[in-house]
Amino acid sequence: MDRGFASWEFLDELSATQTRFVVQIKNNMKTELEHERYRVVWFCDLENHSEFRLATNLQLLTNEEIGEIYRNPWQIEIL
Repeated sequence: MDRGFASWEFLDELSATQTRFVVQIKNNMKTELEHERYRVVWFCDLENHSEFRLATNLQLLTNEEIGEIYRNPWQIEIL
């Protein structure tokens, strides 16, 4: 989904239905303790000097694995 549609309330709804997700969130979304139930993974594109953040409820994967899941969304569609 587009990061413009991601909100903590929507992610709460997904989690309530046991949906697993990795979604890009806006860089200005608050990520303080009030939302500690989700992991927020930061990545930086050194070429473009841009930062982006991913929110997920997947706890057992590394940050690199979370990044790979986000970068390869078509793998899910191929299945």
